[in-house]
Amino acid sequence: MSRQKTGHREFPVPHFGQQSAAGGVYLTPPGQPMEENYYADLALDSLKKSSLTVLYVGTNAEYFYEFLSLRSLDKGIMADPTVNIPLLGIVPHQTSVVQVGFPCLGKQDGVAAFEVTVIVMNSEGTIILQTPQNAIFFKTCQQAECPGGCRNGGFCNERHICECPDGFYGPHCEKALCTPHCMNGGLCIMPGLCICPPGFYGINCNKANCTNICFNGGMCFYPEKCICPAGLEGDQCEISEIPQPTCNGYTGPQQFIEWLFKVITALKKVTYDHFPHHHCSIPIVM
Repeated sequence: MSRQKTGHREFPVPHFGQQSAAGGVYLTPPGQPMEENYYADLALDSLKKSSLTVLYVGTNAEYFYEFLSLRSLDKGIMADPTVNIPLLGIVPHQTSVVQVGFPCLGKQDGVAAFEVTVIVMNSEGTIILQTPQNAIFFKTCQQAECPGGCRNGGFCNERHICECPDGFYGPHCEKALCTPHCMNGGLCIMPGLCICPPGFYGINCNKANCTNICFNGGMCFYPEKCICPAGLEGDQCEISEIPQPTCNGYTGPQQFIEWLFKVITALKKVTYDHFPHHHCSIPIVM
């Protein structure tokens, strides 16, 4: 098995690869002779970049590829690697560039290993002899710094941006998301938890706290404010709205007396017929 060494840790690349003078890796079409278990001269320090570009030299033959594995072996340091092409597709006939991304999490310093496994099949679906290809890479990751830090369990990624857990948002993950939103000036401090201002309560501060009870079916909608049903008024719906007296086309002192008798009757729950009837004596001026 052939290996090239640079004084750094070494790692394999697909064994049908050829190293370019610039340090990249050329992949030759399947079926062409290539030294097995070839190790490319890509030093550990050279993988401080966030991705590796691989050039595929096209072929006229019809082949299909499939990525069987794209996984990080150190998930506390780096997430699973990514590629800029579909995970399953036709091997291109033209020269193509494949980019493999190394998403460092930025949580801590360290070296992460990740695995890339791909198979190549012919037009009949038969896996060709030189696949599957399994490559183990190593990536140097550094703990990222976000100005102001990340709160509520968020972490700073390698782009120096806070990635927030579910229920939090903002440049520093400092804002919580309440659904429904906090009402009446309430403050969302944790997902689903509102701190309500004085006079309000409820899951989202949607209820008002009235010290004085609303009477007669009134509803408290704001501290010390009641919504009164029809026919009632007052701060606590304690006052009946007695309709203005009317009297068959007449008005005057007798009308007021008759109206007053009706009020007294209602208050004392006495039959109106117990009181003498009075008639309006002054015609209404139109």
